[in-house]
Amino acid sequence: MNRLAAVGAGPQISVVVPSRDRGHLLPRLVESLAAQRGVERYELIVVDDCSTDETSDVLRDLSASMPDLLRPAHTTRPSGAAAARNVGWRLAEAPIVAFTDDDCQPDASWLANLLARFGAADVVQGATSFDAAKAAGRGPFSQVISVDHWTGQFETSNVAYRRDLLAQLDGFDEGFEGDSFGEDVDLGWRALERGARVAFAPDAVVVHDVKRGPALHELAASLRAGWRWRHIGKVIHDHPGYRPHRLQRDPFLAATHPPTLLALLGLLVLAAQGAGRSNHRLLRAAAVAALLPWLRHRIVVEPRPGRWRHLPIVLPAAFAVDAAETLTVAASGIRYRTLVL
Repeated sequence: MNRLAAVGAGPQISVVVPSRDRGHLLPRLVESLAAQRGVERYELIVVDDCSTDETSDVLRDLSASMPDLLRPAHTTRPSGAAAARNVGWRLAEAPIVAFTDDDCQPDASWLANLLARFGAADVVQGATSFDAAKAAGRGPFSQVISVDHWTGQFETSNVAYRRDLLAQLDGFDEGFEGDSFGEDVDLGWRALERGARVAFAPDAVVVHDVKRGPALHELAASLRAGWRWRHIGKVIHDHPGYRPHRLQRDPFLAATHPPTLLALLGLLVLAAQGAGRSNHRLLRAAAVAALLPWLRHRIVVEPRPGRWRHLPIVLPAAFAVDAAETLTVAASGIRYRTLVL
């Protein structure tokens, strides 16, 4: 069905999706958008961020088979998700622009339920869930995403804005280059600070893929995920109102960070003791004790899946992940002159 010509009007809502090197996911995404119920006039804009895989060919074939739904677009150079989303919403023809990702599957009533909230809102956040069956038996470094209430994060896996508000804000800040945290939070808080009305739509659901794979692949992805926090200091510095929404225990970003910092200090002391060939037993004992809160946290408080089977391997790897994230956050705080650890 021609969703636009059939009713002789422009789209009610545009969907923008950035994509890079994940062409294999796009047919599923397009199929889920084609199956939307309760809204007749909508369009999908997928922005290919200079992919090196089959994405361009996949988009060409999908748009040929569904020309009334899909409008492919392309960036001129690899610029990251923020820039790709800006390309997409500026091409959008609808007064409402929804964002999701290529590794998500929107429910059939997703767009209709988002639109229903815009009578009293300028920004609507939807719910993000994951397939519990696929998450079962996941590895120690697999990742899941779940959003069941407004968090102040404005997650672009499922959020929609009035297009005129996006224009007033000049869209996403492209200074959040590459795969980094913050461009969605920054945009949402700039909207809030301008007086935008925000609503949460629990019935507007997208299902996010469970990030899993071979153990070494999962570990590498977790280490890269820590690097994504390199701009958290900028977000907290620029938007003080966001601070209590994000920091679990000010100034710490996550519950793992205090014991990780203490453990790092303990390891530094032990290394210094070994290098100096000294035998300060009390200092050495204190350094060893500094490791215990982190061990307790990872084994008891927030254990990794499969921890008992692979504990000797998982613990050192988990510490590397926690240390990389904690040090990245601390460095970001120093860079942007705000206290976050």
